[in-house]
Amino acid sequence: MNLSREFFTQIARIESKNSISTIDTLIAMYSKCVEFYDQHQDPIKYYFLEKIQYTLSQDHTIEHITRNSNRAATTRVSISKLDPEILNTSIRSKQTIHKINFQSQLNQETQNQQLNTLLESHHANTVQKDAIIRENIHQQNLQFRDRLKQRQSQSITRSMSQCPSYDAIIYQT
Repeated sequence: MNLSREFFTQIARIESKNSISTIDTLIAMYSKCVEFYDQHQDPIKYYFLEKIQYTLSQDHTIEHITRNSNRAATTRVSISKLDPEILNTSIRSKQTIHKINFQSQLNQETQNQQLNTLLESHHANTVQKDAIIRENIHQQNLQFRDRLKQRQSQSITRSMSQCPSYDAIIYQT
């Protein structure tokens, strides 16, 4: 399957008409684009998915679908009377849409799992680094106290050595 320039020109003409009678054709053409670009793993398929969603979400489209579903309930059309190519295209487009929706759900679940894993990993790293920092601070406090005690004892020793001893004071008197 190859999408030609004429194919996209036809899409543009149908889009410019913006009539209810062209909705089914337009959706089928968008579906062909989605299938084609999905096979080539081209992210442009998401653009055409959005076009399908936008087309289906318009008020006049919803009214058309509702009206057609009511009409279908009253007048049953035999599937064998439908054009096989349109039927196959419709079935393939529905299958493609379901497949894409399923893939997007899987991707979202995978991304959520990856995000949770990253958050847990970040939390574990943060806790670990916090414990290391606390231990370093504790060690620095101990070293500081030891140096302070050492300086105080050296200061007392120095001041005692500079003072005349008790025996020297008694001897001088």
